Amino acid sequence: MKKLFAAAMVIFAVGLSACGKVGDKAGGALIKQAREEYTSLDSARVVMTDMSTGEEAQSFTFK
Repeated sequence: MKKLFAAAMVIFAVGLSACGKVGDKAGGALIKQAREEYTSLDSARVVMTDMSTGEEAQSFTFK
């Protein structure tokens, strides 16, 4: 399960970094923090919210 999560986070990070480095994007530190905190979990849900409207922009769930 940890390998699946690691692979999913890599894909997620690559998708976010298509136009530059993840650290250069707003929220890059939150992604790194989540990556560290979620390593002990078997499943998780990540929700990305548009800060200007408060609406859910994307969600990612794995089990």
